[in-house]
Formats: sequence, structure tokens, C-alpha cells
Amino acid sequence: MLSNYQSFEYVPSVFTLEDFHSLRSIGNINKYKKRETILLPESPYRYIYMLCQGVVKVYRLSKRGKEKIVRLLKPYDIFGEYALLGEGISYESVEAMEDCEILMINRADFKQALIKQPDFFLKFTQMLLTRNIDLENHLAELVFRDVSLRAIRNLVELAKKYGLSRNGGILLDIKITQYELGNLIGATRETTSTVLNQFKKDGLIDFNGRKIIITNIEKMYQLLRKEEEAAKQSAARKR
Repeated sequence: MLSNYQSFEYVPSVFTLEDFHSLRSIGNINKYKKRETILLPESPYRYIYMLCQGVVKVYRLSKRGKEKIVRLLKPYDIFGEYALLGEGISYESVEAMEDCEILMINRADFKQALIKQPDFFLKFTQMLLTRNIDLENHLAELVFRDVSLRAIRNLVELAKKYGLSRNGGILLDIKITQYELGNLIGATRETTSTVLNQFKKDGLIDFNGRKIIITNIEKMYQLLRKEEEAAKQSAARKR
């Protein structure tokens, strides 16, 4: 699970500006304000969406109205892919975390783009597989990892998506509340606040307004690798 944690590296979307240009002629761009809803549960799936600018969150709501973030998306990420399965309904909500521009593409036109552009089809397949792996890892973490390690892993992943080098640290260039971060790691806002404050005391992070600065990502890697090695040794003893 931690093979990607050997050293920090910004990870862009699997899709690029060139992919956006290839789809631009078959879609329309809509603008959304911060906190504006893009998709609601039970909305019909008719379009595939590519985020052009901004950050959005994909989440689900429990019957009691509790929110669970499924993923955060960055520019050129695609969502709404379930539309390719037919005219079903969405079980997910999508909301703009900051002002966004989104390219909307009709399902039939998107299918033709996949057929006519083999390289784009491969990227799309890679995206689906990566999301499935991320979901499996997330479910395993909720069961087997304590909240501090879940928080570290999610901070590392956020750094890969939104990290900017700043004075020897990594600024997470995304305004994410403690509630939203807790949602990602499967913890209450109060627990998340306690964990983050402890990380600051330990010299792992600092704060810049509502943004987080990772000040010692190598230490985070070490903690994750140590936990992985302990899990391997425990598994070996049970054989």
C-alpha cells in the first residue's frame, strides 16, 4: 500500500490540458460558485463532467443526513462516469469547494471520444482502476488503522494533489475545514482537531490561515512505513 510513499512528488490528474482541448468542442462549460451544488442524489445521469478549474468534493449522505466524502477532485479530473452505464440516477452529491468551471459532455459524445481516441480511452480506464484501488485502501484503513495514521495518509495524498513547495515545507493549496478533513479520515471534527494540534506539537504540520503546511513529510513517510512493516510482521506470525 505504501509503495508510492518513498518520496514526495506532486501527482497531477491522469488527464491533461490536451485532453481538455480534445473534449472542449463536444461539451459546454458551466461556472459554479463556492459551495454551489453541481449534482444531487437521484439526479439523472446524462453527462460526464471534466473539472477545468477549482476543487470539488464528491460525497454521499446517510439517511440521517451525515456526509461522507468519497473523493476530492482537481483540474482535469473527470466525474459522473456512471452515465456511461445508461440513464440511471446518481447516488452521490457533488459540490464546489471553491469557484469552479466544469466541462459537461453528453454521454453519447463522450462514448465516441473514447472510441476515436485510444490514448484517452486508456487514461480513462486507468482513472477507473485507480479509484477502485483508492476505495479498497480507504475501506481497509477504516478497519485497520488508527485515526492518527489515517490522518497522516490523507495529508500525504492531499499534498500529492494540491501541494506547493513553501520554505522547505509543503503548503496544501486547498481550503479544507476540520469537518471535511475528519470526513475524509473517518473521524469527528473534535478528534480531527485534537490530532492536528498534536501533529503541530510534533513538528509535522503548521497552519497558514485555513490552509495546512506539512513541515516534515519525511517523518510522515517513516511513520507510515513503520506501521506497514509492523502489519507485515504480524501477518507473518499468524501463518
